[in-house]
Amino acid sequence: MKFTSLVFRDTENAATELERYRILLNYIESENYQARLLKDGQKKLFRGKQTASKQIENLSKIGELINLRYSVVYLFINALTFCDFYIVWRLDKWKIQSGIYLENWFRVIGQFEALNSLALLAHDNQDWIYQR
Repeated sequence: MKFTSLVFRDTENAATELERYRILLNYIESENYQARLLKDGQKKLFRGKQTASKQIENLSKIGELINLRYSVVYLFINALTFCDFYIVWRLDKWKIQSGIYLENWFRVIGQFEALNSLALLAHDNQDWIYQR
């Protein structure tokens, strides 16, 4: 019981934070980029038909199941069906299938944010001269 409580607490916190990143990933995935650098970054967010934002959404759904634990009814349901074990199983499955890509998704977000900052700097300072 203590193990599942620790796992659930960590997952709840992460799922809440990752929701912000899901929105960014969804935006990056849905754009039609012309630049090769942007297209290459965007490709890293797709694994077959699964997108990074969809996989983060799946983690959020697991987080929602964890939040059900705060309901009085959940105590009875868990006693009859062992929901905690099911949730831990889904979480482990998510980690194996999608969790290994999380670092790469963050790198793509970072790359897009850096390029966006440079583009904004160039836009705001059009009289600057850039050298290689």
